Amino acid sequence: VNWNNSVPAASAWVNPGTATFSGAAKAVVLQNDNIAVTAITFASTGWNISSSGGTGVLQFGSTGTIAINNPAGMTNTISGVIADTTGGFVTSISQNGNGTLVLTNTNNSFSGTISLTAGHLSVSDDRQLGTGTGAGNISINGADLLANTSFEVSSARGIVVGQATGGGNGQLSAAASTILTYNGVIADAGGVGNSL
Repeated sequence: VNWNNSVPAASAWVNPGTATFSGAAKAVVLQNDNIAVTAITFASTGWNISSSGGTGVLQFGSTGTIAINNPAGMTNTISGVIADTTGGFVTSISQNGNGTLVLTNTNNSFSGTISLTAGHLSVSDDRQLGTGTGAGNISINGADLLANTSFEVSSARGIVVGQATGGGNGQLSAAASTILTYNGVIADAGGVGNSL
C-alpha cells in the first residue's frame, strides 16, 4: 500500500503486506486491527505510525523481520506498538537507510532481534527496544543506536558490532547532555577490522 497525500481504503491492505509512505507526512493510526507488515519504506520525512486511539499493533504476521528503509535526511517515527504475532511467532526489526528512525512506545513487546545496518535508531527507554534478550539481540553494522534521553540499555541484551566477514563498525551515542548506560556484553561479529 502506498500512502501519498491521501488515505488508502481499508480494503487496500492485505496481511501480510508492505507499506510505502511518501508525499506530505501524516499521522497514520493503527485502529483496532493488528497489521502484519513485512517491509516499511519511508520516501519522505515526518511520518508517525501511531496507536493513538486504537488497539492495533504492528507485527510480522509469522516469524520474521520487518524491514524498515528510512533514507538519508529523513526523520520518521513509529509510536505505535510493535509486537509478536499470536501463536508464538516472533517479530524482529531491521533498519536500513541513513535517516533517523524514532521508536517511542514503551509497550513494545516484540521479542526478536534488532538489526541496524545504516542510519540512526533513536530511543529514550529500554522498553522501546522490545523484550528480546540474549547474545546478539542488537546488531549494529554501519549504524548508530542513539539515546535521545538518558537511560540504561538492559544488560540482558547482547550487542554485536560489525560484520562476520570484512570490516564494519557500530556506534552507541547520546544526544547532548544525555547519558546512555550499558553494562552488558558488546561482542565483535567476527570480521577483521570491526570497530565500535
